[in-house]
Amino acid sequence: SATWVCGDANFLGSNAVQVNAFVPGSADNMSSEVWLVTPRLNLTEATNPVLSFDVDRRFDPTADFPYPEGAYDVLMSTDYSGSGENATWQRFEAGHTAMVDNDPGVDNLANTGDLDLSAYNGEVIAIAFVYRAGAPASFDATILRVGNVSVTDN
Repeated sequence: SATWVCGDANFLGSNAVQVNAFVPGSADNMSSEVWLVTPRLNLTEATNPVLSFDVDRRFDPTADFPYPEGAYDVLMSTDYSGSGENATWQRFEAGHTAMVDNDPGVDNLANTGDLDLSAYNGEVIAIAFVYRAGAPASFDATILRVGNVSVTDN
């Protein structure tokens, strides 16, 4: 299975976390899904909230990738309590698009720019960065790096 690992400022020039399920020669055939979830963020007084983060994804999964929703996601919840699996999560399209638009052919930790969160004005939200991978020895075990996550009210 995969876990998130912290990198320092020497890690592509930025502090970031990385997840990579690839293990050469592994006999494990299990796919994996790991989530990195923010604490609950209070937007009840926000007027123009935006999300930005640095992202780098490496390698595209193969055509027979086991997850139809794709290898990477950014999800939002307005009912996440801070633990457990009973929350409702929905894809945050702007975040997902920014993530998958990152060139998987090079190491390129790039900022998404400001992504509009105004649909969540008046809410308390949590953001999940989701990584999905095929079997550890397969080419469906890609890499995802996320850093400098920021929610501000512009």
